Amino acid sequence: MYNFDKLCVLGAKMVDAPYGVNAEALLWAIGGVESTWGRNNVPRHEKAYHRGGVYFNRALDRRFGCAAHCSYGPWQIMFENVWRISSKSIKPQEMNDTLTALVVSVEWLNQRVIGRGAVTVVDIADAWNSGTHRDRKVPVAYIAKVVYKYNARVANMQE
Repeated sequence: MYNFDKLCVLGAKMVDAPYGVNAEALLWAIGGVESTWGRNNVPRHEKAYHRGGVYFNRALDRRFGCAAHCSYGPWQIMFENVWRISSKSIKPQEMNDTLTALVVSVEWLNQRVIGRGAVTVVDIADAWNSGTHRDRKVPVAYIAKVVYKYNARVANMQE
């Protein structure tokens, strides 16, 4: 079992953090909301990605079954996103490795969240949860939780 705080320190070194955003606190806050800081680091079945769901992907379902409908790792990245970012090279069972999940989650954060213009903690949390910060789907409660945890972590780091 990995020490979650150390994972965040390691991951922060790989994050292309926008000016003024503390990458370590960001990873810590998202992981705090998504998996209670790694304590609930298990695949989570997401109904919206299952057959009949809004984001159902038939090709991934045929290849990987229900494992394709799950989010993985301390940051609970959706397998469909893993598949996209890894050039279709990572299988669901590989995402059970926490270090693999860290690298893939940071790569998604860099390319598909920050790389697409999310430059504040609010925008990053929005995009992490809903896919983009530029639509009308704004997960207000999720964003509030991430921002609260982020601010608490930054304050704690300054003590």
